[in-house]
Amino acid sequence: MAAADTAEEHEAEEEVNEAQEEEIQRLEVLKQQKAKAKSTFTRSRHQLLQLLEEELPSRQEVKRFRENLNTAQEKAMEVMTLLSNEYFKRKDNKNGQKVGQEMDILEKQFENAQDRVQDYLDARKDEPSTVESSVYRKSKHKKDKEDVESTLSEKINRFHLAETEAREYAQYVRAEVEKRKKKLHTIE
Repeated sequence: MAAADTAEEHEAEEEVNEAQEEEIQRLEVLKQQKAKAKSTFTRSRHQLLQLLEEELPSRQEVKRFRENLNTAQEKAMEVMTLLSNEYFKRKDNKNGQKVGQEMDILEKQFENAQDRVQDYLDARKDEPSTVESSVYRKSKHKKDKEDVESTLSEKINRFHLAETEAREYAQYVRAEVEKRKKKLHTIE
């Protein structure tokens, strides 16, 4: 009987250790993903800013590089949000806040690059005749504003989804750890 109890206790301990190891592994994977995403963002940003320094790149080329930057920024923010949530879930507020500050810096760099692109595109746009110009500018401004609002709305939705997923995963892990602890205590 004692041998069976010991085997069950050992199995329960292993399950708890496996759950803790999974959490550690998840954190390491997120840290690696963050480093890669930030690197991709920085590279895309530098390529875009360098392109703007060249002599009159085409509007299409600038837009293509801007889209690359948008994609890189979205991915970096998504991964950093997951990592920050993981730290806060672990009650590691210092690292959670540090990632939050990195996100703020990345967002400012992104906005700065976007402003420079928009200035360039505005300076290069071919305007229609003066009669159409005012109407064209107003409709273009309205469309740009709607596009920005739509993009922001999508980012906010993705952020909330990532946050919800992180919260649900944390609840799942806590429940699993509790089950395994109860099983371990029942065996004792």
